[in-house]
Amino acid sequence: MKDLSSCSRRRFTAEERAHFVALYRQSGLRQGAFARQHGIKLGTLQQWLCRRKTQPPSIGPGFQELIVPLTSSPWAAQIRLSQEMTIQLGLEATGQLISQLLGSLRRPC
Repeated sequence: MKDLSSCSRRRFTAEERAHFVALYRQSGLRQGAFARQHGIKLGTLQQWLCRRKTQPPSIGPGFQELIVPLTSSPWAAQIRLSQEMTIQLGLEATGQLISQLLGSLRRPC
C-alpha cells in the first residue's frame, strides 16, 4: 500500500508564488529548467505565470514617462487600472488609439 504522507502536495503562500515568478523572470532559464532547479512542478509554475499576467500590472520602482500632447478639451473617458495607474482619454482619442493602448497593456498567458 502506498504511503499517502509522501504524496501530500506543498502549499505556497502568495508571497512565495510572487517570489518564484520574479526569480523566474530574472533567471533567463526555460520554464522546465527553472521548475526542476527549484523543486516546483512545471504546471504549477505555468499557472503562477498565467495568473500574474492576468492581474493588473504592478508598478515597480521608478516610472516610465508617457508624453501626451496637451489639449483644452475635457476627458472623454478615464480607465483606472490600479491605485497607481489611471489613463485619461480626451475627446479626440480615436478607437484605433484606444485599442492600441489597451492591447499594449494586455499580456498573453
